[in-house]
Amino acid sequence: MYDIRGIFNKDFSLKDVYNIANYININKKIKTIAIGYDSRYTSVLLLSALYLGLNKDKKIISLGMITTPILCFAIDKLKADCAIMITASHNPIIYNGFKIFYQNKTVFGNALKKFLKPLNYKITRPSNITKVDITNDYISHIFKIQNNLNKKIIWNGGGTITSVIIQKLLEKINNKNYFAINNELNKYAAIDPTIEKYQVQSRESVKLHNADFAFIFDGDCDRLIIMDKNGDILSAEEILFLLKDIYKKCVVETKISRNTINYIEKNYNKEFFIVKTGHPYLKIGINKYSADFAIDISGHMIFADNKYDDALYAAVKIINYLDNNKLNFKNYISKELRINCSNKDKIMNKIFFFIKKNSYNYKIFDGIEINIFDGWLLIRQSNTEGLISIRYENTDLLLYNKMQNWINHNIISIIT
Repeated sequence: MYDIRGIFNKDFSLKDVYNIANYININKKIKTIAIGYDSRYTSVLLLSALYLGLNKDKKIISLGMITTPILCFAIDKLKADCAIMITASHNPIIYNGFKIFYQNKTVFGNALKKFLKPLNYKITRPSNITKVDITNDYISHIFKIQNNLNKKIIWNGGGTITSVIIQKLLEKINNKNYFAINNELNKYAAIDPTIEKYQVQSRESVKLHNADFAFIFDGDCDRLIIMDKNGDILSAEEILFLLKDIYKKCVVETKISRNTINYIEKNYNKEFFIVKTGHPYLKIGINKYSADFAIDISGHMIFADNKYDDALYAAVKIINYLDNNKLNFKNYISKELRINCSNKDKIMNKIFFFIKKNSYNYKIFDGIEINIFDGWLLIRQSNTEGLISIRYENTDLLLYNKMQNWINHNIISIIT
């Protein structure tokens, strides 16, 4: 549980919003709260409910409609004790939720559940609200690291608040080779850049403008997907290789290819640290291991000089390395197979029983890792959605195909 997220009035209600406010009210260490919200049609309603639940003695900094990285930028700059972003990130438009930060750290897991603990709440009308527009300062922060290069790049924020921030940044950069699409703000827009249907327009624009790359962002701008001139998506493994000159130590999530990190470690003298899936674990890992860079396969990237996952910061930083040589060793790795599953806990138990019963070589770490046919396979359940994901790899094509057949026959059959 990385954040509070679901379908409003089904998975959570206004009562839950008041519980969040009241948990903040009883925490005497929280004196200043920074609050932002995304462009979803339910966000303003949730914002109003949050305001009504907070006590008058709390100082509220209202940041308006922003992205999650802008909120993270504001926490440092405004010295907020607590910060709340109203967003459902990449989820469909009927979803919404809350990302909560306390003492400059992401609140997740059991700590987050405390914010939902039922309390005797009292609706008030706080008078201590200060509106602060920090977007221009954030844009200047991003602008400092940009180099005005001649690559043609499509920038796609999907008609969300991310699109608005992209336009502000591109106006400041003033590069005729940068083209923003989906610019009109739409409160019914949501975008998951990892899903094919949200990549189609960028692919068409790359072809239309004869662009070198397209940057596709999610709705709250903490994830970035990169598309090349052929319309192909760069994998996290390819990005790791492209950026190998900027890191010595790197944190990766558990779904990253083991063959890739072993190859880069051996040939380029790098050190990798594997953490659980989820952006909070990337943040913890980059600090714990004093790493230079962190990445997962869904587009979260953190640079040590920026502290948090910011897709715009990553995009501008990465531009300088897009011409580097591509990953060039023989490895066959699947895309992430994402299978909808309403009873994922029960299904994962069945899969584990099957693996153990048949004495396969496995280990448990944020899912079930299995060594089979001289390859690597990961099966894990999502923490944010009702699905089970599968990823596998092998350096031998014949064995890779055997793995695929084995998965279809033994694992997919259990899930479906």
